[in-house]
Amino acid sequence: MKLHSVMACVVGALLLSAQAYAVESGVKVYGIIDTGLQFTKAKHTDSTVKMVSGQQSGSRWGFTGQEDLGNGNYAFFILEGQFDSDNGQVKNFNGETDGLFTRQSVLGVGGKYGEVMFGRLYNGSGPAGRNQTLAQADAFKTAWVDASCRTLSLENTLRLRNAVQYSTPNLSGWKAVTTFSLTRFKNSEAATWTQNDRLVDLAVRYKGKKTYFMVGANKTEDAGNESGIFNFVTGGHYDFGPFKLFAGYRYGKHLATAGVQFKGPSDWSIHGEWVGLQVPVGKGLIMSQVNHLNAKSDSKGKGSFAKTSFGLGYQHFLSKRTDVYLIGAYSTANQAAKDAETENRFVTTVGMRHRF
Repeated sequence: MKLHSVMACVVGALLLSAQAYAVESGVKVYGIIDTGLQFTKAKHTDSTVKMVSGQQSGSRWGFTGQEDLGNGNYAFFILEGQFDSDNGQVKNFNGETDGLFTRQSVLGVGGKYGEVMFGRLYNGSGPAGRNQTLAQADAFKTAWVDASCRTLSLENTLRLRNAVQYSTPNLSGWKAVTTFSLTRFKNSEAATWTQNDRLVDLAVRYKGKKTYFMVGANKTEDAGNESGIFNFVTGGHYDFGPFKLFAGYRYGKHLATAGVQFKGPSDWSIHGEWVGLQVPVGKGLIMSQVNHLNAKSDSKGKGSFAKTSFGLGYQHFLSKRTDVYLIGAYSTANQAAKDAETENRFVTTVGMRHRF
């Protein structure tokens, strides 16, 4: 029997048993299914139409639960996997076969002094996970890659393995999150400490009645003492009532890619900015954003380019759990990336998302 068939049977058995167990234990089964149709016209290529998964939110399923330990303390867990809703296959990341829980596998404890959790988890300065800080600083919530600030670099969302994360309690709107990973994207630790790709991430955010602000950074110490990746990001929004205004800045050094997927010369440094807008309209939301990137390779100065992307979209909420969306984005780049298909294209996506 093929591996995918075995995994499908395991998932089915888990879901069936979880329904009965959840009633007694308080365990929650949850998920998101996000499916759409995407039209793309990239530079020097023919137009394409394809069905896509997870353009707004990665299609996922999971279990989460919490137990009261008394005196305001509690234990909790998160087991979350991702799949492609267009074909039903398990979604893997970073070139490794991850198994069932490809997004999160977390065990933690919390109380009045904050939370500590261990396992496979997201960095605090990114846009996903229990303690994410970046999504609220982007008009598109960092979804729909070409429209959002993720067009500056995909190295925002880090699914870290063998990691520990501490988050402070909410202090008058302020919260800090610090994360350390022993191996970054690798499943197992090396024989010696210096052979691991270690990562440290720190994020601080403020959430007020009308104001949101975040700042975060992370540094990777690569095995072999090579120059590691450094990321810095800051952004926020202000609610004016009829509309929300978003803005942010991103800096990265020693990145493997620039923009969406452009490689060219390696060892990229990037500076990126974005300004966005959200306007509520009835049961829907109009979103627009401009993103600008300046990228340069540190490898003998052979690579540099500027890129600008424009995003415009509408999201309509059919209910609290179901919405539909129509998003359009146009990207253009020059110099080293002037012919890169991923950096020069028009993308339109129409889709539906359901949360359970």
